Amino acid sequence: MKVILVDDEWLSLRYLMYMLKKEAPDIQVVGTYSDPSSLVEQAARLRPDAVFLDVLMPEIDGLDLARRLKKEVPDIELIFVTADTQYAIDAFGLQALDYLTKPVQAERLERAVRRLRQRRSAVEAPRGEPGSPLVCCFRALRVRFPDRMPRSIPWRSDTSCELFAYLLHHRDRTVGLDALVGLLWPGLGRPASKRLEAAIDQTRQTLRGAGLGMISIHSVDGPEPGYKLTIGDARVDTEIWESRLRELGDSGLDNAEAIGHILESYEGDYFEEEGYLWADRERERLRLLWLDRARSLGRLYENGGMKQAAIRVHLLIQRKFPCDDESRLALTKLYASLKQHVPEAHSRKEMPSPPNAEGFRPRYGD
Repeated sequence: MKVILVDDEWLSLRYLMYMLKKEAPDIQVVGTYSDPSSLVEQAARLRPDAVFLDVLMPEIDGLDLARRLKKEVPDIELIFVTADTQYAIDAFGLQALDYLTKPVQAERLERAVRRLRQRRSAVEAPRGEPGSPLVCCFRALRVRFPDRMPRSIPWRSDTSCELFAYLLHHRDRTVGLDALVGLLWPGLGRPASKRLEAAIDQTRQTLRGAGLGMISIHSVDGPEPGYKLTIGDARVDTEIWESRLRELGDSGLDNAEAIGHILESYEGDYFEEEGYLWADRERERLRLLWLDRARSLGRLYENGGMKQAAIRVHLLIQRKFPCDDESRLALTKLYASLKQHVPEAHSRKEMPSPPNAEGFRPRYGD
């Protein structure tokens, strides 16, 4: 684990370095700075896990320096070391891991280091597992790690949840401050920027605690400042689903069963439970993509003379789109050709299971 130390007093730096070597020999001090002017640039290169920094320094305020560090290295942990306790509230407002007072006592430093190890262990733990985590957006926002069931992310507030969902929706693109403030606190304007900053820090902390430390939210400066989310080696279920569906294309009966299984895996609409209005367009786009491919699959089975398989596909369409006239008409014709009656309801229990059915069989639940 790598750390950097920042204090305008050289003796304080030497003392803290000595204490860390004594109490935590496994921690590597990769930089010490009594002049913090070049620190931000160096931190971006060194990528330390944590910084121990003073609050009161002559050339720069330690709290402001912490904010700049967070922009360059979003996952960095902040541990303030100062002789004055009056800045503790401001420090913890920046999601500081700890706040130590000078002279630093061995017991107190040991406790801070223990908390640092626990925090980093939570971030690094999933990386030891095979595969990578899957962020689930179908039906509800969840996360799934390899060989585990999907689970909810423990957001501290609905605001943090929607903030993450919106940035994920626009991943790899910069979202402007005005757009985020207008989404989360409509009518407040730029005065709400402090709320946004706190919500961003809170969201980062929740992601780390949930084992999603590979997902980063970067601050973007310039004439149009904002934030950009990148997912690292994590994956998103809607992206994978659409990619697999498009890879198979309309390649005939050879891939019909595989296409059917992909259609079945569509377990709910995009952010369906959250019901975000800004997601309506993407929600409808994915629904219509599913409907188009399901209709194509039904026609493929019909043209191949596989009537029972075609019935299963059109029943699947009716469950998701009960007002779809095309699939209802197709069902009427198919049942008539088999001299069967069209069922009045298409629930799982009431859905007929014709003998000698060809093609894929819907799998309800894993």
